[in-house]
Amino acid sequence: MKTLDVKHKTYGRIRVSSFYLKYLDVPKDAVESFIKSQDGIIDAKLNKATGSLSISYDPNKIYIEEFLELINNTPIDVILSILKAYKPDKKPKEEETPSKFRMVAGGLGGILSLMPVFGLSPVAKGIAIVASIPSFKSAFRKLLKGKLSYQLLDSLALGITIQRNMLLSASVMNLFIGLGDYLEDKLNQKARASIEDLLNVDGETAYIEKDGTKIELPVSEISTGDVVVVYPGGRIPVDGIVHEGKAVVNESVLTGEDKPVLKEINSKVYAGTNVVDGKIYIKVEQKGTDTVISKIAHMVESYMDQKPAIYDRFNKLADATVPPILAVGALSQLITNNLT
Repeated sequence: MKTLDVKHKTYGRIRVSSFYLKYLDVPKDAVESFIKSQDGIIDAKLNKATGSLSISYDPNKIYIEEFLELINNTPIDVILSILKAYKPDKKPKEEETPSKFRMVAGGLGGILSLMPVFGLSPVAKGIAIVASIPSFKSAFRKLLKGKLSYQLLDSLALGITIQRNMLLSASVMNLFIGLGDYLEDKLNQKARASIEDLLNVDGETAYIEKDGTKIELPVSEISTGDVVVVYPGGRIPVDGIVHEGKAVVNESVLTGEDKPVLKEINSKVYAGTNVVDGKIYIKVEQKGTDTVISKIAHMVESYMDQKPAIYDRFNKLADATVPPILAVGALSQLITNNLT
């Protein structure tokens, strides 16, 4: 099974991508540690969001094409077991940590700004400034690219409210901006976790029948035409046709319907679905990335990596309002000497 695809290569540096690196239960540090442990590898950086792995290496010490070919020719379940041996003791920091911090800082700043205790105002102001830094940085990066974005309005609003000691307003803004980012992060993580669970089918084992004998094999070693047997409570690991027996199968992962479906001889069954009751023998037609569930996962992956069109339209609309709002603000300042 081809696991890694070469996307770009220069002398001493190569970038590869893998669909599996995005969703399989392998920490980022584990992948990087394994790659860097190889003689001749200088550094490795993994972006799990895109499944992209950048490797710096010494061409005099390692023939990188052979190393990648070795990985591509190794079954995915073997790769997983190797990578999990490099699993770090500490879990990597959660992606939503910045948004969590912003929510907490916004809430704490708001509480302190409401407390009539002498000496707390500077503390509340410091918290508001620190919590606003992500907005300032984001707006500054867009400005460097010559773009006036809605983040600029956020930054101006935060800066003005903080400068005027309207700390409650600044804290509430940070609280809700952080909350929005946090909810978006959690939804993305939940979606990726669901996809990861589906893709792990390829790393499971299954029972096949050869010459009347049941043999347990990794799914990656099963061939088209083999007969797989699935027992009550088991998950179907391949796409195929019921060769013998009958069973009630829950296909909600594909159809969204909780009502189980009866599968008999010549019925089509799909990887990722579960046998609720009964026992069936399945003649293998597709496995791994060729299964229906894997193709669905690829579609969802593409949707998550490329923001939907309506999302882009709303962003462009929000950005388009920035120049007129700034113009009105500047005109107000000139006429009344008061931005508010």
